[in-house]
Amino acid sequence: MTERHIQTPIMHRVVVHNGLVFVGGTVADDMSAGLEGQTEQILAKFDEYLRTAGTDKTRLLSATIFLTDLNRKAEMDAAWK
Repeated sequence: MTERHIQTPIMHRVVVHNGLVFVGGTVADDMSAGLEGQTEQILAKFDEYLRTAGTDKTRLLSATIFLTDLNRKAEMDAAWK
């Protein structure tokens, strides 16, 4: 069975299928924040999305993150850690 949560005009933010949770299309609300601040915003959203699906990040299998400038990865890593 597939469960869909948090509908947007073009997709659902959270989809649960066969016990796996898929989250997509997540960006920071405040794009003027630095990369570390934007990452913190996104991670807070992930916590809420996972809670909606009945799980948390301790059960995380994989994450794919897209950065526009890999030279700034250390800023993202600071928030991720």
